[in-house]
Amino acid sequence: IFAYVWGKRVRRVYRETRKTIASVSAKIEESVSGMKEIHAFSREQESRQEFQEVNVSNMQANVTASRTMSAFMPLVTAFSAIGNFLVLWYGGNAVMNGTLTVGVLFAFMSYMQRFFWPIQSLSGFWNEVQSAFAAAERVFHIMDTEIEVSEKPDAVVIPPIEGRITYEGMNFSYEDGVPVLSDIDLVIEPNTTVALVGPTGAGKTTMINLLYRFYDPQEGRITVDGYDLRDMKIENYRKQMAIVLQDP
Repeated sequence: IFAYVWGKRVRRVYRETRKTIASVSAKIEESVSGMKEIHAFSREQESRQEFQEVNVSNMQANVTASRTMSAFMPLVTAFSAIGNFLVLWYGGNAVMNGTLTVGVLFAFMSYMQRFFWPIQSLSGFWNEVQSAFAAAERVFHIMDTEIEVSEKPDAVVIPPIEGRITYEGMNFSYEDGVPVLSDIDLVIEPNTTVALVGPTGAGKTTMINLLYRFYDPQEGRITVDGYDLRDMKIENYRKQMAIVLQDP
């Protein structure tokens, strides 16, 4: 019972360490990928301070986990010592009263040691088990995350693309109530070059992301050679496309 209750506490603190190390990793990735912007806007000091804050949080979480882990083994040893003391005290009184022989007392003490030794050995890696459970929870959480774009069971494999693209009455938003693209109707014929021009945030990249079906529009549809993107095999479709991103 004690190991079960303590295990829940250990898993909770290890779960917190996984969250904080994820924050540190995310901050490092954000800083590295946005290094040009950080230098351009002279945000070095602020970026350093933000990293320091998440790093301190990670350190504190790991210190708490280490303290919790280190307390488990001494408690198990203490319970073992208390158990031996109680058996020795009660058995010693029984021997003094003549209701128990010395041989039986020593035999019982030997069985007590055999009972506690496996528990003490188990406590040596019990914390590592709880740490692994906490890490597994993070992995399973990611695996159970519902994907934004799913493929129909009867999705079709399309023939080689000729290149006629249509956006029909399309509306899209990343968040409910905050439209990014509204009532888009556009036809792009094969063998033509089209430039989408507009200010930052106008939705140019979103148009391309929708064409690659990284997202689905809330209303309307996008077709390629007359095939609705939602009716296609995603892998087959994307293998016939090419994209050059803004950053190398």
